[in-house]
Amino acid sequence: MVAPARARILVGERARTGGGGGGARPARAMGLDRRCASGRSGIAPRAGGHHLPRLTHPPLTPSFVIRHSSFVIRHLSFSIPLFILFLAFVLWILSRRVSDTSGLPAGRVVYSDMGNAQAWGRVERPLFSQRLQLTGKPDYLVRDGDAVIPVEVKSGRAPADGPYDSHIFQLAAYCALAAEAYGRRPSHGLIKYADKIFAVDYTPQLESELMTLLDEIRRDADSDDAHRSHDSAARCRACGFREVCGEEVRWLGG
Repeated sequence: MVAPARARILVGERARTGGGGGGARPARAMGLDRRCASGRSGIAPRAGGHHLPRLTHPPLTPSFVIRHSSFVIRHLSFSIPLFILFLAFVLWILSRRVSDTSGLPAGRVVYSDMGNAQAWGRVERPLFSQRLQLTGKPDYLVRDGDAVIPVEVKSGRAPADGPYDSHIFQLAAYCALAAEAYGRRPSHGLIKYADKIFAVDYTPQLESELMTLLDEIRRDADSDDAHRSHDSAARCRACGFREVCGEEVRWLGG
């Protein structure tokens, strides 16, 4: 079987930034060290010879309220739209921060399988293809315009030579499921490692290789004589069937 096409790096490791020498300097007290000359100075004494301003208000009489009501109403009507605009700006900043933190491309998250339903919304059921007899649940489906892009998140660092073939085929399977579920073939999918994000083009060649692999899996599943297909002790160590396989690769100390 032909090895899947290599992925292109979409986002590299972010440059770390360090702060300059010295922290923020406290602001100097301004005009608060004058001593009181009398009780009517409006400055209250404070321990150590420093003083803080004492705020005083005129008596709140009906005539004062009537005289200043138009001023208050005029400024309130001006402040409420500004507050709403400021709130919308804060929400936009927070949404961008969530997107930047997760490493997702700009777009609406369709659903997530990251175990944080409160942050991302309700987790929906896995995708299923009756034609392929295949089911799967990508970590994210991101809607970008009319396209739906599957995203697979890996906790480890990116391999030096690009994504593993198994990761590419896993993403290709999600692309096939998304194409059938949403009626539009995704042009690519994303594999996000801890330090890099790779875009994997969902080409006709990759789709053909995926179908060949699925046929091999079905054949092995129906066969009573399936054999180990690799020589990696690490893969055997992580396999849940190693106790009953009979062909597991032994490793040092194992």
